[in-house]
Amino acid sequence: MRIFHSFDEFKAGGGECRRSRPIVTVGSFDGVHMGHQRLIADMRSWADEQRCETLILTFHLHPRTFMTGVPIKRITSVEHKLDLLASLGVDNTLLVHFDEALQATSARDFCANYLVQMFNCRGLLLGHNNSIGRGREGTPERVKEYGKELGFEVRVTDAETIGSLPLSSSAIRTAIESGDFMQAKTMLGRPYSIQGKVIEGRKLGRTIGVPTMNLSLEGMVHPPNGVYGVRVRLDGNEYASVANIGVRPTVEPGRTEPLLEVHALDLSGDWYGRSIDVEFIFRVRDERQFSGVEELRAQLQRDIAEVRKRFQTT
Repeated sequence: MRIFHSFDEFKAGGGECRRSRPIVTVGSFDGVHMGHQRLIADMRSWADEQRCETLILTFHLHPRTFMTGVPIKRITSVEHKLDLLASLGVDNTLLVHFDEALQATSARDFCANYLVQMFNCRGLLLGHNNSIGRGREGTPERVKEYGKELGFEVRVTDAETIGSLPLSSSAIRTAIESGDFMQAKTMLGRPYSIQGKVIEGRKLGRTIGVPTMNLSLEGMVHPPNGVYGVRVRLDGNEYASVANIGVRPTVEPGRTEPLLEVHALDLSGDWYGRSIDVEFIFRVRDERQFSGVEELRAQLQRDIAEVRKRFQTT
């Protein structure tokens, strides 16, 4: 998959995509859930019929975060989202920052200046509840009229449901925040996981015999604070692991920003800067403050023993 990180980068390097007159879709694609997957499959099928490429225009942060100033926590990191889009056979992804210029662009100008002039698209695929342009004025019905005027076809996907419930990124965030991994898996179409690069910590885990790989949770939706049995994927291999989400009250009192710490049961090494995928399997206990490091060390050994036993019996 080709990845372009700005409109200028696409103008400079997107010639092959433009020449193919691609099928385009636009959206946040946070979580790349079952609804997104079905939309992308429809886009892929349409592009194959037309013998052209596919192009997704997506954003670093949800546009509503920019427009309202209220952060919408991400289900997937940008890196994870791009990996998932590539796995679904998307040919090109244009990843941009939603800004004042895009916010002020009318639906017709977006169609004329971006879809036609910049992308040279032959078709636009919209989700059933997707609107584009200033103030979401570009409803599917209105964009179909612009397509007739400007020379591209517009198709709209049907609403997706899980049982009787509508499928949405908001519903997935709620499931994750409540620790309902089965519900999240049903809507995501895959096990729930957090993917990111290992960051340097204070290396306290090494001093008590429990070295960890740490991931930042900044801007991410995450399960409740506590200890979990997880599966770590690294370099194509999987490792049963213990993870803690929390603020480390025993060793870092006063901390408010949660951190994901992962101890792989049968893996050692220095993994700083490496990308890992942490799949959440089951919850072990709540995070709590201990009287000191020795009590913490003893509890961590019990956590490791419990997680190892549960993985051996599943």
